[in-house]
Amino acid sequence: MSPFRAQVRELKKEVKKVLPISISKPFDTLLVDTIDGMQGQERNYIICSFANSHSLESMRRLNFFYSPNRLNVAITRAIKKCFVISNY
Repeated sequence: MSPFRAQVRELKKEVKKVLPISISKPFDTLLVDTIDGMQGQERNYIICSFANSHSLESMRRLNFFYSPNRLNVAITRAIKKCFVISNY
């Protein structure tokens, strides 16, 4: 999951690139969505990408990007383990 829809689109493209051809519908079992889209749901394992390539732009959107409520949703959706990917 990611806070941004554009990043979710990119993650889906990359997932499709690395999966074997035999898996025709990867998103039937693998959910890639925004943090807001995951609200109210749980999964055994969550990978949450907070990486951002535009640090100056994220500074303008700190309230959205670093919202305590959004962070709470992100890290509490995992039943077994949550992996958080971020940059400085």
